[in-house]
Amino acid sequence: MMNVSLPEKQIQDVDLMVEKYGYANRSEFVRSALRFVLKNNVISSQMVDFPFMVANPTDEPEEVVNDFRKTSKYNEGFLTDLGEGLKKSKAAKK
Repeated sequence: MMNVSLPEKQIQDVDLMVEKYGYANRSEFVRSALRFVLKNNVISSQMVDFPFMVANPTDEPEEVVNDFRKTSKYNEGFLTDLGEGLKKSKAAKK
């Protein structure tokens, strides 16, 4: 058995997926997603870089930094450096 804590926004997103696709409950959705990821090597390898990728290059650097800030996993020094790097990055340019 394993317990997982999620931010409220992710819980809401999971609930939407459960309702939209007819999963029996949140746990069944998570088990299904986990099975999919574990069977798909490409997705598994992309997960390593995902938190550090600009998912939407048209997002403003401030939006990306705020998404990182919401996780409460990164200190302000990192977030400042991230914002400055994104402002200079060609990947984050429109």
